Amino acid sequence: MCGIFGYLDKNKNKISENILFKMQNAINHRGPDQNGITIRDNIGIGSVRLSIIDLAKGKMPISSLCGRFSIVHNGEIYNHLSLRKELKNESLFFQTDSDSETVLKVYEEKRDESFKKLNGMFAFSIIDRKTNELTLCRDQLGQKPLYYYEDSNLFIFSSEIKAILQHPSVKRQVCPEGLDFYLTLGYCPSPHTMFKGIKKLPPGHYLKVKNNKVSIHQYWKLESYKNKNDFSAEEEIKKLREKLIHSVESRLMSDVDMCIFLSGGVDSTVIAGIVTKILGKKLNTYSLGFSSKSGGGAKKFNNDVLHAGKVAQFLQTNHNEIFVEYNNELPDILTKVISQMDEPCYAPTLIPLYAISKEVSKHYKVALTGDGGDELFGGYQMYYLEKLISPYNHLPKVLKNVVNSVSGFKFAPKKLKSLSLRGNIESSVERYLTWKGIFSGHNINIFSPKTAISNLKENYESGALKEYSEDFMSKDISLWISDHTTNCFDKMSMLNSLETRSSYLDHDLVQYSQKIPLKYKIKNKSTKWILKEAFKDIIPQNVLTRQTGSMLSPSSQWLRTSLRPLVDKYLSEAYIKKAGLVNPELCIPLIKNHLNASSYAMVEVWSLLTLHMWYDIFIDN
Repeated sequence: MCGIFGYLDKNKNKISENILFKMQNAINHRGPDQNGITIRDNIGIGSVRLSIIDLAKGKMPISSLCGRFSIVHNGEIYNHLSLRKELKNESLFFQTDSDSETVLKVYEEKRDESFKKLNGMFAFSIIDRKTNELTLCRDQLGQKPLYYYEDSNLFIFSSEIKAILQHPSVKRQVCPEGLDFYLTLGYCPSPHTMFKGIKKLPPGHYLKVKNNKVSIHQYWKLESYKNKNDFSAEEEIKKLREKLIHSVESRLMSDVDMCIFLSGGVDSTVIAGIVTKILGKKLNTYSLGFSSKSGGGAKKFNNDVLHAGKVAQFLQTNHNEIFVEYNNELPDILTKVISQMDEPCYAPTLIPLYAISKEVSKHYKVALTGDGGDELFGGYQMYYLEKLISPYNHLPKVLKNVVNSVSGFKFAPKKLKSLSLRGNIESSVERYLTWKGIFSGHNINIFSPKTAISNLKENYESGALKEYSEDFMSKDISLWISDHTTNCFDKMSMLNSLETRSSYLDHDLVQYSQKIPLKYKIKNKSTKWILKEAFKDIIPQNVLTRQTGSMLSPSSQWLRTSLRPLVDKYLSEAYIKKAGLVNPELCIPLIKNHLNASSYAMVEVWSLLTLHMWYDIFIDN
């Protein structure tokens, strides 16, 4: 695991080592073990390395024996040993055991076709000295970040935006389109960012800079969920079990010790169970809770650590419980977290993710996680509820009108009103945003470009559907996972020089999950039915019957207590007006009502707080 960076001068000017060193220092937390740069004519690339594979010889940049190609690489290629066997005369020219060198050799032989062969999480850059060509590539699901900036004179790239900002030619300006996406979704989907002129290379894409021209190409695409397998439940269960076990086993590739993040839910329990019960490995497990000092006195904030303890006992792991003790130091920690993210983030879960990563990194460089299982196998409540109300989607218009009339009555059940509200939205994007949107229904954006929803419709609209659950799973994989979840895990773990690996985000497994019929994902009242059935021998009963849900943190209490100084500073009417990002007339009442507990708007207030903190850190200062 590493961080990569570099730039190309289109005017053939000499590359500045000083600028490269500044870029390197900006992301040194990603790889404190080793660093290096290489400069060729008008292209300079570099990396910082967290040594996990071939600790002694895997230093970067790595160059080919002929000297034509050089690579800097962030991530892991889990099938790199099998790829070596496919190469011609492979025993003659490998200098290291590093997977980075494998990527370079496969590229030497197969060029752009090589990207399709890679299984892992990765972002890399390759220089071709013969053609003076620069190539960037990002993994299929966006597990490793890769940003770039281009103008008429320069092309700059890095694993983190903060490194790009080290170049004096890059101006720090808010991107109106990025702001609109953030206020709609709580994050910016690829290729957008919050910075004008800085973009993300989309997952499953590669980029070429040749003759000062930038071209972007797609080498992988998520398959449609409409192309289903025609297997029995038993066959599907067997195939899923085989594929996930293989995925977990491949992610145990390492020359350093590793551990497991254990939440006590189905997904992480299955990963821990495969490692310990099926593969016979002994890895330590870690779970996170909240002490009363940090506002976590309520039982609901420690459900995860409670269930994780039972799972650890069932699987007989050496288990460790970490409790967040933050109180007065929370403002400094949130500031540090937002600085690391490079962009605002609506999710308070960044703080517990930072906390567990910080503690685990004292002992390990690698941790296995369970993220991705809900999106692949239908774990979230919104999937279940959409399937539950799908009969409404089949009703003739005249019967829908009857339901609408009844739901409008004062004493009509809330579930009926919710069914009527969502059931009348035919646009899959608009309906998705009723579950996953932040301010999507409110025009609070001062810039008001109104591009987010129209852009989402252009790229993700599925029209009116008879059943929306699978469509939302697909959107979550393409949007939520690729541009939010993976980014949070990467940035918080790498801030602490820790690599996290998710077995569910194997791109072959993800493609397979799209073909599993919905009836095997959500069955009766059971979500993730097929995953539970496939691994019921290693899942304790308390987990099988536990309802899926995101980790709860005392974030509302934090906003009213520990983080109140930040709220008073950044969400004051004066600062909101100064930043000029949102309409204070619409935001101030919402903020005040949440703070005095007359209404609940934690997500909205947290989103606004981190937005204005980001503005202060990256734009105003």
